[in-house]
Amino acid sequence: AGAHHDSGNRYRGCAALHGEYGSTGGLQETVNTSLRVLAAMIIVLLAQFAAVVILFTFEASVHYYLADGLAHSILFYGKDGDNAKFTEALDYLQQNLKCCGEYGFDDYMSPNASNWFSNNYGDLPDSCCEVVSEDCGFDAMDINDPSKAPTGFYLEGCFEVTKDNIKMWLTIAGSAALVFMFVQVIAIFLNISLQRRFKEHEDYQLQSKKVKGVKDQEQAQDKAAAPVTAI
Repeated sequence: AGAHHDSGNRYRGCAALHGEYGSTGGLQETVNTSLRVLAAMIIVLLAQFAAVVILFTFEASVHYYLADGLAHSILFYGKDGDNAKFTEALDYLQQNLKCCGEYGFDDYMSPNASNWFSNNYGDLPDSCCEVVSEDCGFDAMDINDPSKAPTGFYLEGCFEVTKDNIKMWLTIAGSAALVFMFVQVIAIFLNISLQRRFKEHEDYQLQSKKVKGVKDQEQAQDKAAAPVTAI
């Protein structure tokens, strides 16, 4: 009878131990998953912050290369062969952004536009016309007063128009990134709060298991100590 009681006690002890670690194991897996999610969110947040900083840091560099590209396009505008790409690029900008020249329409009356200045003095590119047609820019300028604005043409320079467009898109992208980062920060704090709740629940479960284990052990000892009535 004593051996029977001892084996029963060992069985109950093993079952209690298995139940304790089984339930806490499932909770621990949930905690580990939550921690991995938290780490991934922090990494993404840091990457976004770095991207926003780089985005606004390189804005000045973008403006520099834009001005340099437009200056080369004005310089070689109207040439054929390998330089035809400059004409095509500037025509595309002038038609789609509704601008003319780098800083204004009168760029084409400047020696900076060397090819156009030499061969088409007094004319404007057709892509500067508000309504594009063949030779619409012919003899558009007043050669006696080059600063006089012609009618029916785009007057603002492409540099300022393009720079304003870049600034607008950078502002939109930066604002969207900041909003998303704000949402992520809130999610991170919620995740940290959830971690604390998990930890508190885990500690409570472990404490409850320990108390229950002590009571079960005491009950088992009481049963083992009780006299067995002979039949």
